[in-house]
Amino acid sequence: MKKLSIIGMLTLILVALTFSFQASAATKKNLTLDLPTSVYANNKRVATIHGKTKPNAKVKIGTFGKSVKANKKGEFTLKYKISKKKAEKVIKITSKIGKNKVSKKVTIKKKSSNKPKASTTSEKDWDNAGQINLSIC
Repeated sequence: MKKLSIIGMLTLILVALTFSFQASAATKKNLTLDLPTSVYANNKRVATIHGKTKPNAKVKIGTFGKSVKANKKGEFTLKYKISKKKAEKVIKITSKIGKNKVSKKVTIKKKSSNKPKASTTSEKDWDNAGQINLSIC
């Protein structure tokens, strides 16, 4: 009788572990992270990254970055300041619920600082541009 009880308990434990593993795998499979592949920083070198994941997931930049919590719709916003010295930087963003996580990379790019060059045409040139010289022969 004891052997039967022990076998029954072991069977129940195995079944419980199987369901637990399947539920964990299903959660990991369903954990998503939608992000743009690249984002431009503003004039102050700050990029705003909007994304979507599972509701209430923790989302963070890199290993030690500050995390934010996704809202009830799974939407979140992160900010990242790019170095003055770099034209672009690839960062890793991770979404995590419990032990399940998914990561993606985003490229942060600086805005082009190509300002239009000043015109070399003087005011005198512009004043004379509309005049036509006519000569009668």
